[in-house]
Amino acid sequence: MKPSSVILDLLRTFPDRGASAKLILATGKMFGISDNAIRVNLSRLTSKCVIDKLDRGHYRISQQSTPLNDFVEEWRLGEKRRKSWKKNSWLCLVMDSNLSVECRRNVGYLGFRKIQPGLWVRPDNLKLESADLLKRLRNLGIPSNVILLAASQFAEDNAEQWFGFFNIEQLDQQYADMNQQLHDSLAKLTNQTNDAAKKETFLLGGAAIQMLIKDPLIPEQIQAPAMREALWQTMLEYDKYGRDIWAEKLKDAPSIIPTSNDSAFISDRRTQLTGLSL
Repeated sequence: MKPSSVILDLLRTFPDRGASAKLILATGKMFGISDNAIRVNLSRLTSKCVIDKLDRGHYRISQQSTPLNDFVEEWRLGEKRRKSWKKNSWLCLVMDSNLSVECRRNVGYLGFRKIQPGLWVRPDNLKLESADLLKRLRNLGIPSNVILLAASQFAEDNAEQWFGFFNIEQLDQQYADMNQQLHDSLAKLTNQTNDAAKKETFLLGGAAIQMLIKDPLIPEQIQAPAMREALWQTMLEYDKYGRDIWAEKLKDAPSIIPTSNDSAFISDRRTQLTGLSL
């Protein structure tokens, strides 16, 4: 794991309380990451306003990184993230075909698939309004000159072809495999040492969350949501179990640190979030 991923994943687990430098360093060692690498990344993430350094050497996710953090945490909403799909209605992104690898990856996080150079599409079934979706793309570092269009006059053979880019059968298999891994892990965690359980929940839980974050939320007319819902339900249980295991390590943390939900705390410094690990 990258040092920045360890730091951010740990702080997102307890966004209000944060975590001490001591705990962050110990977590890094658990994954073979040196103290120096952790300290360098703590300094870098702090300077980029992604995390805040608090009193007594504690850190937490910065209020200024709220847009990105909210995106990561939306996996908890499950099927509430999507709306009913009107047949053949699509969202289309028109972009420079020479986008960086990072930008192409981030577009994929929002369920878009490249169907030809410069054109990416996804079913128009997100509850997120187009203006908010475009804002989210900006937050993820997508250039400001992209064009987002909603269209519904496509031929059926176009739609059938485009759904082929989503590898739906592979998605279902991935849901099933990850769901089984989570169940297998839950069954054996009570027999593991505390450190082994913390490491396993951190790695496996993180992998499951990544899968749920990246899920394109295909309309139920095309892909039955049962497998995805099953994974989501299991991950909610697994997440609670993992948080309980890690909670005892936060005994040296301050009690709940004051936070603000005021929108004024949400920074417009979008470019500072570009390239950060999800």
